[in-house]
Amino acid sequence: LPFCSMDFLLCANSQAVKARIIEKVGELLFQLLPKTKQASAKIFSIFKKMRPEIVLSAAGQKIILYAPDNDSMPEQTISDVLMNLDKTAIAAKKRVVIFMDEFQQVGQLNDGHTVEAAIRHAVERSKNVSYVFSGSNRHMLLQMFSEKSRPFYRLCETMVLNRIGEADYVPFIQKQSKIKWKKETPSDVLRFILSLSERHPYYVNLICNHLWMEGELPSIETIELFWKKYIESEKSIFVTELSSLSNNQKIIMLALAKKPTHQPFHNDYLKMTGLTISSQKQALNKLILRDCVFTNELGIVSVLDPGMKSYIAFSEGL
Repeated sequence: LPFCSMDFLLCANSQAVKARIIEKVGELLFQLLPKTKQASAKIFSIFKKMRPEIVLSAAGQKIILYAPDNDSMPEQTISDVLMNLDKTAIAAKKRVVIFMDEFQQVGQLNDGHTVEAAIRHAVERSKNVSYVFSGSNRHMLLQMFSEKSRPFYRLCETMVLNRIGEADYVPFIQKQSKIKWKKETPSDVLRFILSLSERHPYYVNLICNHLWMEGELPSIETIELFWKKYIESEKSIFVTELSSLSNNQKIIMLALAKKPTHQPFHNDYLKMTGLTISSQKQALNKLILRDCVFTNELGIVSVLDPGMKSYIAFSEGL
């Protein structure tokens, strides 16, 4: 299935978004290009205003598209490029997929809503192009698709990817353990890895990558030693993030690191933080917006990053 992936994290304005889309659509066009010259000419005619040409790069052949000269309306160009891609896919009798990553960045641009509207215009008219939108800041991304004032309101089906379950991790890790050590990792060690990492994919991979470089079958003691060294090595990152929080936000982070809860506004929890319910709600909402805390599949509010949680615990002597 022809596809392309584009990352908007470093796009600071609509011109950068336009350039990224044009570049990646050009790469996708090459996948759709028929073998015969006559059929290829038809494809090229759809994009004739963008003067398409085939070039040879270090990564192989690709198609380069050129934006209109003195393009003062990048939103219109974005919409045109995506709609022309759909026309091309129809002409080629193929279905294609566009994967737009870190899409929440588009909404943070000064002219983000007009860019969103331009992309929506093409998406809702698409017949042969399917779109997948993702981002690392789940709250900001969900806002784009759930707020009535936003162009993408209810345009797509939302798919929330929860953390991989223990039932899926265990057989995979044990299979790798047998390959590495000819035996399974002890069940208590495996439970400790998943508990310490809280099944966060980054930390599961981090811990296992380190363990798999060792010569011996892992133990709880070796994991604890590695984890403490890792948290200490990342101290500056955790300190910087905590320093950017308000005092009330820090209080809640400390409380949630000590005691995750499904009732953050219960009287007992308010007594623990010493905050009023309005201050607690305001601070907690800000932390959710920043992806510092989250509500897991069991409805428990907790610190999102297990590494940050451990840093706070170590710092407080917990």
